[in-house]
Amino acid sequence: MKHPAELPEVDPVRLKPFLGMQPGLYLLILYVVAIVLILFLVGFLPGIMNGGRYVTFHGTLSGSGIYLDGSYLGSADYQYFVKSGTHSLMVRKADVVVTDEKISIDHPVFFTWLVHRTKQLELPITASLTEEEKRAIIRFDVNEIVRYSAITDYNSVTVYPPLFANLSKDMKALEMPDEIYGLAGAYISGKEMYRDALQVVTDDVLFAQELNAAKALFGEGVSQSFGTGKEPVTVTGKRTTLKAENFTQDGIMYPETVFVMGDGSKDAYPDTNTAGIRVTTRAFTIATTPVTQQQWAQFIEENPSWAKSNIAALQKEGLVDQNYLAGLSPTVRFSPTGRPVYNVSYKAAQAFCAWLSAKTGKRVFLPSEAQWSLAAAGVTEYQRTLTLDDDGATTPSAMLGGVWELTGSRYIPLARLCGYERICVLADAWVLNDDVIVKGGSYQNDGITVDSIGAVTQEACGDLIGLRIAWTEQ
Repeated sequence: MKHPAELPEVDPVRLKPFLGMQPGLYLLILYVVAIVLILFLVGFLPGIMNGGRYVTFHGTLSGSGIYLDGSYLGSADYQYFVKSGTHSLMVRKADVVVTDEKISIDHPVFFTWLVHRTKQLELPITASLTEEEKRAIIRFDVNEIVRYSAITDYNSVTVYPPLFANLSKDMKALEMPDEIYGLAGAYISGKEMYRDALQVVTDDVLFAQELNAAKALFGEGVSQSFGTGKEPVTVTGKRTTLKAENFTQDGIMYPETVFVMGDGSKDAYPDTNTAGIRVTTRAFTIATTPVTQQQWAQFIEENPSWAKSNIAALQKEGLVDQNYLAGLSPTVRFSPTGRPVYNVSYKAAQAFCAWLSAKTGKRVFLPSEAQWSLAAAGVTEYQRTLTLDDDGATTPSAMLGGVWELTGSRYIPLARLCGYERICVLADAWVLNDDVIVKGGSYQNDGITVDSIGAVTQEACGDLIGLRIAWTEQ
């Protein structure tokens, strides 16, 4: 049996007093200092170094942009970390300042990295807004509805936002008249948008018309036919000429006329875009041929800012896209062509009309959808080339085929179902950034009739899109 080894005796280790303090006392002090230091480093120093609160800004207006000390922070109703101190706060929507004030954020320090200190901040309208600024805000909301009306299928990737709810919130905050609900309702183009609009139903009878039409098209188990039957148009035009210096354009003058525009009754969207409706056109004159490349060259010569070489500046201003005058070199110096001009935008066409108005003393404009339809009534011959031929008849030539022709009418999905002329007047008054209607097809199309419509954005330039002018004495 083994015996355990005997260990040598050693002297015990004893801590010596320090500064007159016994070991137990100064060890306690060291422990306390260490704990306090750790608590400071972990619990207080992060808050001292980066003090502030997580602030949620609640905007009076929907989708407001938050600017803190002159820098864009983000959209309202989201949470942002704001450092302690006094800050300049600005809230903007549609380039309009709606709130401009100072805010103070205190300096919490204890365990701020672990427990976020939050703050809810309401953003009242503090700026004195003009009527035009209020209209700009509401116009922004309606333009969002217009933009989303081009989408008919929503999913987890393309999510439908609460467009009508946003509009309603801003309408109430700004105390704007309810007429805008009717205009916004005319852009309903699908089930999601219809359901959203139902959430802001008002007693306004104008909005009720749009909702009833949308219900028939997008509601559950509901259907309705819209439109009236086609009627022959018997009005005859009279030839005339628009002249000014070196510019000449023949035209056909039409008296005030009431007729049915469209091709009968429709019960499904988007077929309802061509439903027959009775419209009235006041006396006007429409060009016998589309605007030619030679005429556009004259416009550029007197307005160099619209030259093809200036396309970058025109694009920056949102007046054209990258295809402006692509494939063309308009000039009045070297064998200008009489073929239709193309690859011009609606906004460029408006500038052309403004130039001619000043030049001729007449009111020159793009014909409305109704005016174009009256001039084209009964036309069946399709222009399969870009060669223009004015045969001296009392009807305009090349109304079908050639190039799609820009009109002065906006594309509004439900316009024909709920007071066409009223909706068109409202859309013009609010100057929306919506698509415009093009008519007549092009030499490459098949199956296009006088009643067919297309739609393009206001800055789009297409190699099959041109224009035809109209005018009145003033």
